[in-house]
Amino acid sequence: MVYTESLQAYRHRLDGAAVTTLIIVTTAVSCKIWCKQRVGGLRNFDLHDVLSVITLLLAHVYFWVSICGMWTLFHLKIKKLLTRFKELRPVLGRHEVNVPASEDAKYQLYFFIASLLYIVTVGFVKLTVLAFYWRLFSIKARIPLAILTFCVFSWLVSYVSHASLTRYIVASLI
Repeated sequence: MVYTESLQAYRHRLDGAAVTTLIIVTTAVSCKIWCKQRVGGLRNFDLHDVLSVITLLLAHVYFWVSICGMWTLFHLKIKKLLTRFKELRPVLGRHEVNVPASEDAKYQLYFFIASLLYIVTVGFVKLTVLAFYWRLFSIKARIPLAILTFCVFSWLVSYVSHASLTRYIVASLI
């Protein structure tokens, strides 16, 4: 027997996982920054602290674009936001073949934006961890860390530039 989950059940499960994760990450980074500020003030902040805040902001942007559907948030009035929340994500959780033709271009655009934000966020997570390792480990470990940082940064720049160039070429052909 094959179990198929309804779209509504899938969205509820996805919302629970995404919101819970975002709350935990926001709380952890906020507590880390608060503790560092209490102990040594702003002079105690390192590169990995700055990168963790940037990564947190990128995670919030990704969450709002991919989960909440920020692209339609501007078209709604704030009063009606809670009652019309289900309209924020008309294509989330659907297979691409089930997306109506009228929403296909919008779906492709926001899928591209969400994918790009995801890759940038993952790249910044990697850079944050490498910056933390840089501070944590000895001088002998810094050469491999510098090489890894260069590789991650190169990967991030090449992916973003390739994706942006591809999107530009495809948009000019259509």
